[in-house]
Amino acid sequence: MDQYDELIEKCKASEADIAKMAIKQYGSIEKYVQAMTKNFGSEIIEKAEQFDKLKEDLLEDNHPVLSELFQRLVSYLGEEPSSAEVQKIAEEIKNTIKGEYELFYMDDENSYWHTYKQIYLILPEWMMAVDKKYGKGASKFIGEVLKANMEEAQPKLNLLYKKLTSDINKDVSSKEIQRIVEEIVKETAKQNVMSGIELGDNYWEYMADVYISNPAFQNATDKNYGEGAALFIGEAIKYYVEHK
Repeated sequence: MDQYDELIEKCKASEADIAKMAIKQYGSIEKYVQAMTKNFGSEIIEKAEQFDKLKEDLLEDNHPVLSELFQRLVSYLGEEPSSAEVQKIAEEIKNTIKGEYELFYMDDENSYWHTYKQIYLILPEWMMAVDKKYGKGASKFIGEVLKANMEEAQPKLNLLYKKLTSDINKDVSSKEIQRIVEEIVKETAKQNVMSGIELGDNYWEYMADVYISNPAFQNATDKNYGEGAALFIGEAIKYYVEHK
C-alpha cells in the first residue's frame, strides 16, 4: 500500500499501453474492468495475505518455534548449505510451516514452496530485511539451504515449460510440442479456476505475442529456459491458437 500512489502514477503514464493490452487480451475495456474487479476479489488475494502473514511472523518473531529454528539455522552461516546438520534444521522448518500455514499443504503447495525459497535469493527488500535481522549473507544462505531441501518443489507449470523448451530446434507444429502446449493451457486454466482468476478470452493469443515481441519478457524467459526459449514458446503457442 505504501507504493500504491506510485503504482497508480505508472499506470496513468502507461494508460495507452494498458488499454491496448486490455482490448487484445480481454476483447474490450469493459470486459477488462469486469475481470479485474473479479480478480481483486479472488482467492489469490487471500493467499497473498497468508503468505505475507508468514513473512511477518518470521521477521517479527511471532512464531517461537520458527524463531528458534531460524536462529539455529543461521548459526551455521558460512557452512555448506547441503550438510546433514543444516538440512536437518531445514526439514524441521519445512515441517513446522507445512503444519501451521494452510498454503503449504494445499494441492498447489509446490508453487508456494518454490516462491518461498526464491524470495531469500532474488527479492531485494526481503533479502535486506533478513540480512539486517540475522547478519550479512544470511538471506542467501537460508535460500540456498531451502533450495537444497526443496529442489523437487517445482510448480507444475515450471516443469511443463522446461519440458517444452528442452529442445528449441524442434518443429513447433509437431504433435509432441503441441501436446505439451495443450498441457500448459489446461494446467493454467485449472490453476485459475482454483484461484478464481479471469484471464480473458484472448489470453493465449495475447501471450504468444508477448513471448514473440516483448524484449523485457523475452530476456526474463530466456534467462529461465535458455537463449531463444521465448521466441520458441511464442511460436508454439501461436500455432496452438491458430489450429485449436
